[in-house]
Amino acid sequence: MKSCTLTLHISYDPQVTDPESLASAFDTLSETALSTPGILEEYGDLAIGEFLVAPDDSEECDGPSEDSGSASDFYNANDLYDE
Repeated sequence: MKSCTLTLHISYDPQVTDPESLASAFDTLSETALSTPGILEEYGDLAIGEFLVAPDDSEECDGPSEDSGSASDFYNANDLYDE
């Protein structure tokens, strides 16, 4: 099995939330979606990891501009959702 890293760029209002809270919200969204039986069946046996704020984007996370929102990485991790 191969793995890859996907990146999201998110624009947000820093008066309402922060990058870590957004990553947590996307973790919850992902867990909820992935609990739906067969939701990604057509893509094979996927293991999807947590959303993390990219450390090299910390300066971008401080500004509210539309072009420099937070960036979260979506990592594949084999046992994240196994209980």
